[in-house]
Amino acid sequence: MSDITCIADAAIAAGLIVRIKGFSGGYIQVAKSTNATTATAHANFGVTQNASSAAGDFVTVRTGYVVTQATAGAAIAAGSLVTTNGSGKVVAAAALDRAIGRMLYGQSDDAATAADETCLIGLGAGIFDVT
Repeated sequence: MSDITCIADAAIAAGLIVRIKGFSGGYIQVAKSTNATTATAHANFGVTQNASSAAGDFVTVRTGYVVTQATAGAAIAAGSLVTTNGSGKVVAAAALDRAIGRMLYGQSDDAATAADETCLIGLGAGIFDVT
């Protein structure tokens, strides 16, 4: 379990599930989650531990992830479920892959990362089968 300091995209009450929305000023930007289905592409991420009163406020998000650095094997968008390639590097998981966690942020301004860059991933509290 990890507590991660994030930037809120709007006012968010404490105790709500949030999703990864993007990247802002070196922080993961989160928004209140409104849907649990993968069809909406929500990267549900954790639960707010404090309230934010406006966009740009810091909010602490508790996740079930253990956060660690990894090396990307290809470009990966923030929020993507991740797995490994044949070299042991992190790549975005595709349908029928077994994901080990979620891409949190990389080195670009939009939180994505490119091949051979260091990125921050959240290793899940379990293994996720991608459907």
